[in-house]
Amino acid sequence: MQSTSPSETSRPFSVSLVAGFQVFKAGFLLLYFAQSWRILLAFPKPGKIDDISLFRYVFILSLPVVAIYSLAIGYGLWRMRRWARQALMITIINCWMIGSVSFNGPLLGAGIFMDNWETEALIGALILDLLIYGCLAWYPGVADAFGESSS
Repeated sequence: MQSTSPSETSRPFSVSLVAGFQVFKAGFLLLYFAQSWRILLAFPKPGKIDDISLFRYVFILSLPVVAIYSLAIGYGLWRMRRWARQALMITIINCWMIGSVSFNGPLLGAGIFMDNWETEALIGALILDLLIYGCLAWYPGVADAFGESSS
């Protein structure tokens, strides 16, 4: 017999959207990994690997791990698991801490006032994370649906 939490039947629509987005993000990351890996294999760089190439390889190889994490969070949110809500909120806080120092730090290098796609993508991701965090933290009925008090 499969046990279900009582709040599974009353999942708020906003939680369904966030869960669906997490699953979509996992699929996108896996697709991006497949394309990037195919490109890396098609154009090998013989010789010594420099720091940028090493960072690129580590970044690309980490994409499936991030995709699996995102898929697990999406599934947990869909099933109204408290751990999924808490893990996503902690992840968003960590991304904000890393993202805010990277505007002028080593991740982007050029700084926020340069017109480059990395800065625009980071700003877009941080704004989207802010909306998701707000939905999970303050949207009416979400905390109660997860069995937590809304404060």
